[in-house]
Amino acid sequence: MRYYKIRKMDISNGPGVRISIFMQGCTFNCPSCFNKETHDFEGGKEFDENTINQVLSLCELKYVTGLSICLRRIRIIRSIPQI
Repeated sequence: MRYYKIRKMDISNGPGVRISIFMQGCTFNCPSCFNKETHDFEGGKEFDENTINQVLSLCELKYVTGLSICLRRIRIIRSIPQI
């Protein structure tokens, strides 16, 4: 599984100040999409144990009130590593 970006302070994808992960891969290809760089399933960065640890550390910051995982139409069937 791959991700495009991690936002360390996001107020537009849920209530409060959040950590947001934008996952990579979409098959919709909407003409007016403002995130076309996220469409390629092979683009972005590998979502691995280091990424998970980074996100968990960010979630411990005092100002953070939540975590948002922003999915496009990702391939859910792809293998997800057990941690």
